[in-house]
Amino acid sequence: MEPATAEMLTTVATDAIKILGPAIVAAWVTYKATRAQIDLERVRAHEKDRIQAYKELFSFAKKLQNRTFPLAEAKRVAFIELMRSEYLGKLDRVLVYFGEDSLHVLDALESQYVCMTDPNLIPEMSLDDEERFLETDLYQSAQKLIDHAKKATRIRGVNA
Repeated sequence: MEPATAEMLTTVATDAIKILGPAIVAAWVTYKATRAQIDLERVRAHEKDRIQAYKELFSFAKKLQNRTFPLAEAKRVAFIELMRSEYLGKLDRVLVYFGEDSLHVLDALESQYVCMTDPNLIPEMSLDDEERFLETDLYQSAQKLIDHAKKATRIRGVNA
């Protein structure tokens, strides 16, 4: 190859690198920044959904507590109505956002609801146990859920 041709190829290659190099670096930096922004928006959306789920938990627990306080009447009916209207199809859709403590309480409430409403099941608890559940355990479970919701939203800087 002639020296002039080799020098021309070297010049062209050097100029191409000078032009394309910064463009490639700029494109890569833009890609990374956009990717970071997308990830940040995804986290924000997840946190927003989590806060909303805890607000719904707080609302459910407050209604449960207000309708089953120690001197309330018809606690069984109130419990079944609240589980049917507020838990099934609403709160049970957002269970993935709750911590283990809340899930444990909600699982127990759902189990009690199923036992009380499905006539094909043999009740695991006696009438005395059901009465104790309705008179004390139910109210205490609602209070635990309220505490969990308040704690979870406070951690995220929101009041339930």
